[in-house]
Amino acid sequence: MLLGERGQGKTRLLRTLSGLLDEWSPVIEGSELNEHPYDPITAESVARAALEGDALPIAWRHRTDRYVEKLSTPDTSVADLIGDVDPMRVAEGRRLGDPETIHFGLVPRANRGIVALNELPDLAERIQVALLNVMEERDIQIRGYVLRLPLDVLVVASANPEDYTNRGRIITPLKDRFGAEIRTHYPLELSDEIAVIRQEAHLTAEVPDVILEILARFTRALRESNAVNQASGVSARFAIAGAETIAAAARHRATVRSGEDAVARLVDVDSAVDVLGGKIEFESGEEGREDEILEHLLRTATADAVRSHFRGLDFGPLVEAFDGQRTITTGEQVTAQEFLDALPELEDNELYDQIAQHVEGTAPVIAPPRSSWPWRVCSWCVSSPRKRVTGKPSTDRGQHASSSSVIAVRPLFRGSGPARAARRPRRGSGRDRRGRHGGVLPRTGHAGVLAPRWTEPARTRRSGAQGAPAAS
Repeated sequence: MLLGERGQGKTRLLRTLSGLLDEWSPVIEGSELNEHPYDPITAESVARAALEGDALPIAWRHRTDRYVEKLSTPDTSVADLIGDVDPMRVAEGRRLGDPETIHFGLVPRANRGIVALNELPDLAERIQVALLNVMEERDIQIRGYVLRLPLDVLVVASANPEDYTNRGRIITPLKDRFGAEIRTHYPLELSDEIAVIRQEAHLTAEVPDVILEILARFTRALRESNAVNQASGVSARFAIAGAETIAAAARHRATVRSGEDAVARLVDVDSAVDVLGGKIEFESGEEGREDEILEHLLRTATADAVRSHFRGLDFGPLVEAFDGQRTITTGEQVTAQEFLDALPELEDNELYDQIAQHVEGTAPVIAPPRSSWPWRVCSWCVSSPRKRVTGKPSTDRGQHASSSSVIAVRPLFRGSGPARAARRPRRGSGRDRRGRHGGVLPRTGHAGVLAPRWTEPARTRRSGAQGAPAAS
């Protein structure tokens, strides 16, 4: 029995079990229970084998036909799983006690195969009792009739933890008959999470790996957030559907703007968050703050991805190129070529090439130079659906909060220089340490190229600060 939260691939794993069976297996042709020619188990097949001998007709069954799956819906009956008396056969003149009057259910008809019961706790307890003899004593009990059939069937099941579903339970005797209980989990490594998204998503446009990385980091952050109901879990389908939505947004832009290639960009991630918010179950105390939490965790995931790729790069020449007059506009309907054409030219500098190399993972990681210490990349602007990059690094949080189109590069703390950036802020200086959602910047550590990671706000604290964070 596989036990785990939703979206952990339990059903997918069960379906792979048929690959362990022989590719083809012989059965007696016309046998209702797929009996082996050398080992018939029903009276009818035994009589046929004795009468026809080597002339007994044989059929071959592929292993995919030997796997049977049933969703354990509340309306499932004993007749569906085990069997019942067939009134049509009784009407033909057979005696009521004749074994040939029995119409076998799903489990006996899967003889010499695998039966998978999904969401087993949803199965009524009286139906679970009917499985006891099949799984242990190999008895078929139907309306008072007992047939001892040496069935060769493997019964497997999947279930969510009982403390989450609360829709039913697995009775103790049935638990005892399962040979093992395996706990499933979500991918442990970020690379595995990205691989699952890439494998399962049906993408209509090209989605770069870095976009999938941000989406995977966002999904993992939701699984670690105290504001999200972790008993419910954050399904892998969340990230898969997000990747498909991002690709659809890129395809839409390519259709509207002729000549644009259908390639996803960072601005497309917001469209996925807007669509997928309903897939998350938040804690009851977070009612009304769902959008804030999703926005905060997305910015955090974006900053982590940028930090992992661009650590060690000196963005000083790019910062100096913004003289307070240059403006770059980007958004969902702005083509990539228009954005690249608006970037400033850097004399005798290979920063743009280095950025491309770091994204592709071909550049070595080096320590950040001192010239870049006081600066941070603001993921508030990076993740905004439409933003304007300007070279005037404002220190006014209110200005940053009132418009989503201001400041892409700015100092972490007020003032400048590595000495000021490395100092601890005074206790209580909330405007230097707290952001839009109450996140607290670390007190120690040098001011590297990218923003330090935000700590998630406490669940009991409402957002008191109205300004956007200086970095996240």
